[in-house]
Amino acid sequence: STARTREMVSSLPLPDACAGYLQVQAPVMGNALLQVTPFSSLTSPSQLCGLAERCVGVESVRSLLTSLQERRDDLVALLPKDVAQEAVDRFFQAEEVVASQLRSFVLMNAARDVWEVPDV
Repeated sequence: STARTREMVSSLPLPDACAGYLQVQAPVMGNALLQVTPFSSLTSPSQLCGLAERCVGVESVRSLLTSLQERRDDLVALLPKDVAQEAVDRFFQAEEVVASQLRSFVLMNAARDVWEVPDV
């Protein structure tokens, strides 16, 4: 469940090297990863309402999925043999749909935000 996943991630100790990147002092726990900080560029007309950041985000999801697909055989090998192929196929089918929907949603909203800004 989502609550269990959040709880598990929150309790993970992160390497001290993450502290500087997250702009906090070590030791750092996983709950730092669950805190979403707003980007001012998402509402800034001069930066096209964060269009670049939005594009990078959705294309990063696509890139990650492609990288995982390249490792499909390794993923299958990690799972019990009687369910491995079916589970991996189901995972990739579902994630393809999610990645496509995410891309459409993010870019549609970025276009709407840029369109609605009178200065652009």
